[in-house]
Amino acid sequence: MTAFAGIAYLLIAFSPALAIFHKVIASDPLRIILFVLGAFFWLLSLLFSALIWYAAVPLRNTLVFAVCVSIALQELARLLHFILLKKAQKGLSKMAANGMHISGVHTLHHARHMLAVVCGLGMGVMAALFLIINVIADFWGEGTVGLPATVPEVADRFDVKLFAKDEKFPLTYSLSACILTLCHMCWTILFWDGCHKKRYTNTWWTSIAFVVASHYVVSALSFWNRSGITMQTIVLCAQLGILLMNAIYSCCVVGITWTMARQMPLAAAKHLYTVITCKEGCHRNVRSTDSNSDARRISSMNEEPHTVNT
Repeated sequence: MTAFAGIAYLLIAFSPALAIFHKVIASDPLRIILFVLGAFFWLLSLLFSALIWYAAVPLRNTLVFAVCVSIALQELARLLHFILLKKAQKGLSKMAANGMHISGVHTLHHARHMLAVVCGLGMGVMAALFLIINVIADFWGEGTVGLPATVPEVADRFDVKLFAKDEKFPLTYSLSACILTLCHMCWTILFWDGCHKKRYTNTWWTSIAFVVASHYVVSALSFWNRSGITMQTIVLCAQLGILLMNAIYSCCVVGITWTMARQMPLAAAKHLYTVITCKEGCHRNVRSTDSNSDARRISSMNEEPHTVNT
């Protein structure tokens, strides 16, 4: 039963990411490569965070220090990723200008916000995976009937790290991982847009500062995840509010207006209605076509043969 629950928690955490991956990334090999590259850059930031944590012996038990260093290195990795893609764009554009046809260069050059979505989703999926994997691993496995691991006399016999008070903890962390994935996508859009506008405006740094500040706030809120179900609910609502602010800011950067946002659900409903009615109409047309062809065959059998004068 715990295995099914673990799968359910993973689906809660990664269902939006899977939907975006299927809709936006899966059909384009270049976007798949960029998605993996985004995950790789996040892993690099984790590696250097671990090295700094290992080197700073007096601060190893200070969680705040580890979180601050990790977030700073994640944003540095986001910046290095932007610089790498910028250089790749210039090189590929020169090759294309010389008459060499390279598949995907046009998309790479003209869709910078789409690049941010793809790479940010890769970073977010990897961050959410490392956020939730330990909780799911502790929750996974066979259930144990009997005394809980909080009893001192038997605690050494159990490897369970989630106790009775933590019954909502996997669900809380799954929702938090889902929010973190989407936040990374929005953060990459805003961060890269600020880097792109450095030459054109004096306020380019505002979006970058907003990204860094919101990243620190989201991570700081997670410190209260084990303070009871009431505090967990407050933390999730606060993280969701930060996600909505980042999403609205990202929509403004990309160019999605309120009118367009209102028309999206209506357009989706019209598309679904068109698909359903088309299927029903096609079935009716097929049946009517079959009946008409049968009638024509019967009438042709009853009619006398005739010739055409030319």
